[in-house]
Amino acid sequence: MQRNQTQENRRGVRKGPGRRSVAMLLAVALGVLAACSGGTEGDDAATLDSFEAGVFRGIPRGFDPAFAGLPYGLSLLAVLEPLVSVDVATGEFVPNLAESYEQVDETTYTFQLRDDVTFSDGSPMTVEDVVYSLSIHLDPSEESSLAGDWESVESVEATGEREITVRLTQPNILFLTVLASSGVLLHSVREEQGDSRGTPSALPVGTGPYTIADFAPSELAVLERNEEYWGEPAPVRDLTIRVVGDENTALASFRAGELDAVFEVPALRSAQYEDNGTLVTAVDPEFTQVFLNPNIAPFDDEHVRRAVIHSIDKEGVANSVYGGFAAPAPAIVSRPLLEQLMTQSEVETLLEEVSLPYDMNLAREELAQSEYPDGFSVETVVNGAEPDLGQFALAIQDNLSELGIELEFSEINQTQYTDAVFLREPHDIGFGISTFGFNSYTPYEQILGLMLPGFSNLADYGGPEVERLVEELVALSPDDTEQIGETISALLRQHAEDAVYGTVVAGDSISALRDPYTYEDYSPAWVLGPWYRQLLLGT
Repeated sequence: MQRNQTQENRRGVRKGPGRRSVAMLLAVALGVLAACSGGTEGDDAATLDSFEAGVFRGIPRGFDPAFAGLPYGLSLLAVLEPLVSVDVATGEFVPNLAESYEQVDETTYTFQLRDDVTFSDGSPMTVEDVVYSLSIHLDPSEESSLAGDWESVESVEATGEREITVRLTQPNILFLTVLASSGVLLHSVREEQGDSRGTPSALPVGTGPYTIADFAPSELAVLERNEEYWGEPAPVRDLTIRVVGDENTALASFRAGELDAVFEVPALRSAQYEDNGTLVTAVDPEFTQVFLNPNIAPFDDEHVRRAVIHSIDKEGVANSVYGGFAAPAPAIVSRPLLEQLMTQSEVETLLEEVSLPYDMNLAREELAQSEYPDGFSVETVVNGAEPDLGQFALAIQDNLSELGIELEFSEINQTQYTDAVFLREPHDIGFGISTFGFNSYTPYEQILGLMLPGFSNLADYGGPEVERLVEELVALSPDDTEQIGETISALLRQHAEDAVYGTVVAGDSISALRDPYTYEDYSPAWVLGPWYRQLLLGT
């Protein structure tokens, strides 16, 4: 067995120029599949008949642009391609279905569409298809999961035979990121499907390297290579992505040879995969946190929020729950991402200033100043699709009990958790546990996800100063790293006063691949790119 540790330390990379240096943290070498016995005789040597991956999350409830975004992008975007995509080797946005694009001014983008793109049924992609597909996220009746991200978009319209223009109501530093998660489909087919669109009996027609052979909502996606694909053919003929119900099922299926890979394996179980394959690990920008909604009692009391955060033994949780594959997280932006904006010494100084450390004496002092000096009881839910979170909740439960705070929690499935925690408006959970940052490859994405109004701001965190700084950050150019760093620093200082999100640990991303598969340079951003092209097959 091998262990491929692709990041040498937890510091990430050094200060650099914006998106280019950010990408170095997340760079994934674009590999090709070597010749293997799994290929079909006579085919190109890069062809593999099949590959089956197990994931704990990542299959949408409906195969439709309204369910776009990560981690659903690992299956959706292989079928429904976006206009632009992220080049994981450079971190820059590159044309995809668009041949080129231009930011005309702060709020206007134009996209010139390729003229050689066809849908999997042979129909040519038209400007009407693109305008229709993007407009899904602007229509309230569609209830798109990306609707909040598209709120700054004023209009999407055809301004030429192969040109579309997108106008924003205000500058938005995240616009291209959002666009890279927004797939295009054949609009005439979707219109005919009506309310059944996206279901197993009414699947979309896309332009991507794969078509959908089978789909079970929130459970399974079986993709077949689109032999008429306009671009480079996919190297794997049949690609299966299966949600594994729990960590025991994942491990048993991997050992039995039923799965070629399990992505994001639980840290404490990772060693059990070693006899049958290779572990690949990388520093992950994602962190695990508690969130405390300041609009819901007793967490409307800032002393209660501070008491809770100070009571959490971050190092103890990192060791007991994640077995060395995690480190304490001092702030709501990951250390490696901050180092894209400032030097390591500047980062250390900032983190020392804004962290709320584990200190039971401070926790007791804060609780004594609150309206609940003797403690209280609270209930919450945990996403059972993320296996480490149950153990995480138990550890937090023990910490809080020392303050007289009784935490009761129940584990529910991914769909139930999404409905109960993310999709309520306003959010109505006072104390919650979640992971955050899975798709954050820039520091401004990470912090804006927790502070912009929307489904990922689970605490509905805001206030005049936060809103002012967020508006300032959103309006900046991605290349203005100095001002981005100053604004993010101000937001971190404000959050240190408000104590709403209690970040606890930042862990490694760990995946297991059966011998002889591996990644040459694994990254936690595996889902951002065409991950099926990034597998390597050893001898």
